[in-house]
This record gives sequence, structure tokens and C-alpha cells, in this order.
Amino acid sequence: MRRISKCISVCILYLFVNILTVKAQETNQYYPLQVGNRWEYKLESVDETIPKQSEIVVEAFTHKFGIDVFEVRSKDLHKDNGSCHWYEVTNDGAVVWRALGTADKLVLVEWEPTLVILPGKPAETGKTWKHVIEQFRSDYPDSVFYAVTNFTVENVKETVTVPAGVFTDCIKIKCAEYDPGGTFIRELYHWYAPGVGNVKTIVKEPDGKSLQEELVAYEVK
Repeated sequence: MRRISKCISVCILYLFVNILTVKAQETNQYYPLQVGNRWEYKLESVDETIPKQSEIVVEAFTHKFGIDVFEVRSKDLHKDNGSCHWYEVTNDGAVVWRALGTADKLVLVEWEPTLVILPGKPAETGKTWKHVIEQFRSDYPDSVFYAVTNFTVENVKETVTVPAGVFTDCIKIKCAEYDPGGTFIRELYHWYAPGVGNVKTIVKEPDGKSLQEELVAYEVK
């Protein structure tokens, strides 16, 4: 009887641990960060037509900075360089960019305060939030950066056509960056498709130049 009771206790504990693990790895529908997911992008300048291909891969779900985070590697497919990013998904589903590092996982910047790139539930048109970077912390003491970014959900029902396909019900997020004095730095527009991730990005500079990044291939679990 004791042996049966012990087995039941072990099974309950096993189930409980697995439920917690699944819960910890829940992600925002607009940015599925399951380990093994990958996205390939084509980047070109609308003004100068400079092509470039990059790949983003979710490499691990690990404990870092005192929390559970997804470790994501970004790499230029035509060069050996790259970078590592760490993202947290909060209880309400918000995607938070915690830190930026080198390709060999040396942390260069731990955002303070942390940077929310996608809102939690519900993601509604008109939702806004602000991020103020007070200091750029790195191994280089002279590297200090200040910026204010205003985020706005402009739409949650957009249809986007890119080389990887046609995606409906995309969320469109506008990011307007300013310096502390209020001088405009640049605007970014991101489109995220449910169950897929970032499918398109446009960056507009003050001088009129712009960059466009589009999804060309992806593997999402």
C-alpha cells in the first residue's frame, strides 16, 4: 500500500512539474518563442536597394538574470557575425526584451528598465506604452545612450504579403524614437502574424531613407 501511495505521489509531482514547465514556456501568439523555431529575413534599403539575409533562431529556454528567458540568436547569413538576445514572456503574455549580447553570449546590455516589445493580453488597437532608456550599460564605461520610445498598436487585423506568404490578422506596432530633448530619431513599424512571428519591419529615418525587412522562410512548432 505504501509503495502504491509513493508511486501516486511521484506521478502527481511529475505531472505538477510538467504543468509548471509548460506554463513557464507559454508565449505571446504574435511571437512564438518555442526552442527550435527559426525565421529567415531579407533586408533591403528602399532607397539604395542593398540586399541582406538574416536568420533568427530560438536556441534555448534557460534561467538567467534571475528569471526564465528564451535565448535567441540573430545572424547575418553571409557573414560570421551575429548577436544573442534574451526575452522574457510575462504572466499576461507580454514579450520583454531583457538583454543584448554578442554571438558568444557575452552580455553587453541589460535593459533597465526592461523593454516591452509586444503587449500582453488583450492586444487592442490604440494600446500605447513608453520605454525610457536612461543609460546604456556595457563593458565600455563611455558608452552611454539615452532615448525615449513611444509604442502604439495601430491595428490588429492587417493583412501582410511577403515572400514567405500572405498573413492575416497581423498586429501592427509603431515605435517612435526620440532623444530626451524631444528630437525625433526614427520610426519603426513591425507586423507580427499570429502563430508565426515578425513578418515585416519598416524603418524610417529623418532624412527620408528607409529600410524594409520581410520574412522569406520560417519553421515554427
